[in-house]
Amino acid sequence: MGTTYDFTKKEINSWRAKPKKPESTGALKKRITANIDHTLMFLNAHLETGKQMINYSGLSSPFIFVTNGLALKRIERADQWTTTFYDYG
Repeated sequence: MGTTYDFTKKEINSWRAKPKKPESTGALKKRITANIDHTLMFLNAHLETGKQMINYSGLSSPFIFVTNGLALKRIERADQWTTTFYDYG
């Protein structure tokens, strides 16, 4: 990728692997933190290249990113995120 913020590395994307059984609260927190770290790497990689505009629509995340922070998406809009976690159904 040509940047110190290579968000495509396997170890940076380990949070994407869907578990085969329910996770503990600690494991869930670790996965969400890793998702935020991945998103920050994505942002920093694009800022490093001098891009004027960054499109987050392709990122799998339960968060909405806005100018002054982030918020949780409504569950109806987080469908790609729910496929990453254990499905109780």
